[in-house]
Amino acid sequence: MGLLNFEGVKIDNAPEEVIPKCPYCRKDLETIWIKTKGIGIVEQKQLIMCPHCKSFLGFGAFSV
Repeated sequence: MGLLNFEGVKIDNAPEEVIPKCPYCRKDLETIWIKTKGIGIVEQKQLIMCPHCKSFLGFGAFSV
């Protein structure tokens, strides 16, 4: 997997009043859905979804 080069890019926290939009249905994401699969804290996989159009927005995995 390649590495992203953020050299010269300033990373900052988003302002509280900024609400992201779903890239598919363009509605405000005041809430996101997370579906978690796995056994306790040993291994977990999470799907991140838009609650409006149910589009897949991201994936995360954690294992000990």
